[in-house]
Amino acid sequence: MANSTCKDMDQGCLCSNQAFQMEAAGCITKSCTVKESLIATNSSQTSCGAPVRDNSRGAFVQAIALAIISALFVLQRFSAKIFWGAPIWLDDWFILLSYLTCFINMFFMVCGTIPHGLGRDIWTLSPADITTFGIYLYAGGFAYMATLPLLKLSLLFFYLRIFPTQSVRRVLLGTVILNAVSGIAFCLAFGFQCQPVSYFWNQWDGEHQGHCANSNAIVWGHAAVGIAIDIWMLIVPLSQLKALNLDWKKKVGVGIMFCVGTFVTIISILRLHSLIGFTLHVPNPTQGSLGITTWSIIEMNIGIICACLPSLRILLARLFPRILGTSNQHPSGQTGRDEAGKSSNESRVLGSDTRTTVYAKGSQQRTGAEGIICQREYAIEFGDNDERHLVSMTDLDRGSSRSNVSL
Repeated sequence: MANSTCKDMDQGCLCSNQAFQMEAAGCITKSCTVKESLIATNSSQTSCGAPVRDNSRGAFVQAIALAIISALFVLQRFSAKIFWGAPIWLDDWFILLSYLTCFINMFFMVCGTIPHGLGRDIWTLSPADITTFGIYLYAGGFAYMATLPLLKLSLLFFYLRIFPTQSVRRVLLGTVILNAVSGIAFCLAFGFQCQPVSYFWNQWDGEHQGHCANSNAIVWGHAAVGIAIDIWMLIVPLSQLKALNLDWKKKVGVGIMFCVGTFVTIISILRLHSLIGFTLHVPNPTQGSLGITTWSIIEMNIGIICACLPSLRILLARLFPRILGTSNQHPSGQTGRDEAGKSSNESRVLGSDTRTTVYAKGSQQRTGAEGIICQREYAIEFGDNDERHLVSMTDLDRGSSRSNVSL
């Protein structure tokens, strides 16, 4: 008060005087315990008529919406395979595991951190709420650390199915090992960053004994390694495009399919911005952690959605063959049609010389006045230079329906 330019008891002047407020906050921090400081800050803010902030509403709606959308994508991926009797592979199981851990993270956010203070000022919360907030933040962070490696493993096992050449498979298997080892290492580092573990959520009050490693180093290291692996996982499939037996338009389409994953990498980079200056030791961690929590939810769910897009394309092609299926139109005397009315199409697996023959039976023909037979076929099949085989969903094409139109 002595150094203030405000008159005694001039509350309006004292509340608007930033120099006085900073000096008073420093004095309270030095003279009081953490809990007493929060009580004093809350009283001061209330007396000055400061608004009670709660920015968690948008994060709540966003988390629920993304969880539902990503669940629908995972559901269509499994339901399509089950309906058509197609095998479920490792990449399918790992996308399911990644969704489960993502859902756990979302559950801890919606039912834990938000009700106990996420997006609100810490001085408006009770000590019990602050401790509970720390517990849910710890559990959600651990689930996040586990989700991203599982998601990458799903994509890597997907690549292993569509790239059969030994050189590429060795690179992919090495990436699988690197991703798994780094994922386990960061999960352990995050889980045991504090000794005892409970010190993670009890350290805020200054009344407990323990120590913690540099949490920012763990979080930044995890983000940097994840982005590096994402970029590497983009380089590997794109490097194989020139060897494909596809025209340039289809190569562009395949490249775009692989580049969808860069959207997740961009989100990971944007998430780094929310890490700048974030630490549990900031004066207002419940408000400061809103950004990093929100970006983490977006990153996980968008990753799951992008990983399921190829299977969605095949499902739509199966349901709407006239729009998304392959269409062939040719006269009866065209090369490649045998006496039984079969058409032989050859497809090349990525990086392999193996060829597969696909037959279309049951054609309907009618001879016109000039003796010319014209037939149109709509078939869901991987045929000559058809990039649909790149999504390794040929198991869904078994017994595919064909619509023959005779003219």
